[in-house]
Parts: sequence; structure tokens; C-alpha cells
Amino acid sequence: MIRPGLVQRMSAGHGITHSETNPRTDAPVRFLQMWIAPDRRGIAPGYEELDVSERLVAGALVPVASGKGHDETVRLHQRGAVMSVARLGPGDEIVVPEAELVHLFVATGQVALGESVLEAGDAARLTRAGSLPVTGLAHGETVVWAMDDPAR
Repeated sequence: MIRPGLVQRMSAGHGITHSETNPRTDAPVRFLQMWIAPDRRGIAPGYEELDVSERLVAGALVPVASGKGHDETVRLHQRGAVMSVARLGPGDEIVVPEAELVHLFVATGQVALGESVLEAGDAARLTRAGSLPVTGLAHGETVVWAMDDPAR
């Protein structure tokens, strides 16, 4: 059972059957599922879950999944990738990490990325953009992937 504030990592190249369902018939479910290719073949199937809800209260950008060895994250089988999440309120500010590739996704709420306003469901792809400020305009959650270029 997944609830707000839980991060789950499943490596399911072989040997695992899974499905996502909503056990409630009276309310829709919303969850974010992202896939990232491993940087090597032959990884054993695995599952990991982490509750990050208390760490998200601060309004900061919090690493929640990492191939770079961050503490208190689920482990990714992609050495160059880090997924971070921020719960922002109006006026809260984070900085997009410097990385070769960044994917910023606004799951809920509204943010300003530089001069651009991004709404829930919007995303921005950045290539070697440096550190950019992201300001919350309405309460919500933003997901940031920072990655080394896998082509290198």
C-alpha cells in the first residue's frame, strides 16, 4: 500500500509480476511512477520502500532516490541519477542542482522556474543549465531528476 510521502523502488527486469490498482471505488488515486534504465544488465529483482514524509515538511529539495550513495534514499541502479522532491508553499524557494541533465516535474501546485510559470503536470528539461531558482507560487510538490549524461 502506497501513501503520500512513501518512495518505492522496484527492480523488476525478470522474476517479478506486479500491478497497480486502486482498492477504493469511491475516489480516484494519484501516484507518480517513473522509470529509469539501470546502468548495467543482470540486476537481481528487488524492492525498497522509504517514508520521507517528515523530511518533506521543511520546504527544501530532499533527495529520495539516488545512485550516488545519498543517505536516507532508496538505492538506484543508475550511478549518475538522483531524484529529489520538494513540497513548496507560496514563496518557498529551492535551487535546481547543477547537473548535465535535469528534468523538473510539477506534480501538484504551481512554481516559477526563472521567468516561466509551471502548473501541475508541466515539466522542464534542462541541459547544463546551472543552478536555477524555483519558487513556489501555490502549495504543491515538485520532482527533480538530476543526471549525468548517460551517453558519456
